[in-house]
Amino acid sequence: LSDVPAHRPVLLVPRGSNTRSGLARIFESDQFEHIAKTKAAGLPVTTMPETILLLARDTDANPVTRVFDEALIGGKLDLDAMSATIDREAGRRTPGTPLLRRLTSSRRPGAPARSSAYLERLLEEVLRDPRLPQWTREYEFSLDGVPSRVDCFVSSSRVVIEADGRNWHTKGEDFESDRRRDNALVAQGIQVIRFTYE
Repeated sequence: LSDVPAHRPVLLVPRGSNTRSGLARIFESDQFEHIAKTKAAGLPVTTMPETILLLARDTDANPVTRVFDEALIGGKLDLDAMSATIDREAGRRTPGTPLLRRLTSSRRPGAPARSSAYLERLLEEVLRDPRLPQWTREYEFSLDGVPSRVDCFVSSSRVVIEADGRNWHTKGEDFESDRRRDNALVAQGIQVIRFTYE
């Protein structure tokens, strides 16, 4: 996964093991026998849900969210398997499990969407700062002959600001078309900045 932050390799061992390594971090688990494993290049490794759980134990929420979404969009993460991994940790106060539970539930099809209008209003409040340059809300333009619209355009800086207030499932479906539009804007010398609820 490209979004994994710089991180030493992690060796997962049964609790009470006397394992030491100068190259890797050691995590002991009293659930070692229950942890889902697979093989990579002939080596036993944790499955994607287990790997994300290990990463979430000591990594900030933003990189964990990026890794989670990249794995999900790439078809490398199954939400039911992620839920089962999180459920196994119930009552253990494992760091990262509350975040992973929120990510898993919000990425399921049919998850409730938050109002994009609310997020756009929050964005407007921030942009009303008198120190910021003039901007145009709901800016309409033509991109390769196709009518399009952005949430906010700062013409003096050639910056587009978007508020991604859709639920994740819808966002996932629109991911490709959004990126095509972003790339077309960048090719015209316009920078695109996106904000989500997180």
